[in-house]
Amino acid sequence: MEQTGGEIQALSREKPVLVVVEEAHWSDASTLAMIEACLDKIVKERVMILITGRPTFQHGFGGHPMVSKLTLNRLGSKQIEGVLAKITIGKTLPEELGR
Repeated sequence: MEQTGGEIQALSREKPVLVVVEEAHWSDASTLAMIEACLDKIVKERVMILITGRPTFQHGFGGHPMVSKLTLNRLGSKQIEGVLAKITIGKTLPEELGR
């Protein structure tokens, strides 16, 4: 675990690093401990760790001062239609896909 934080730290000295952990609500204890260990090593480095999880996922990561929590709401129907229109470049999709 310590090694991972050190590797990220070394990489960040060459260029900024983005670490993405998706669906953290499925993470085991060792993965969460690794993230916590990384936080202490990267506090002064050019690193951003983005962690996604369900609203029920609760983890303070040791109350680390550099951690910010941002809650996002679901997109509304109009917003979803706008995203789909951009992705499909105006092509019509079957109605079932838009639900």
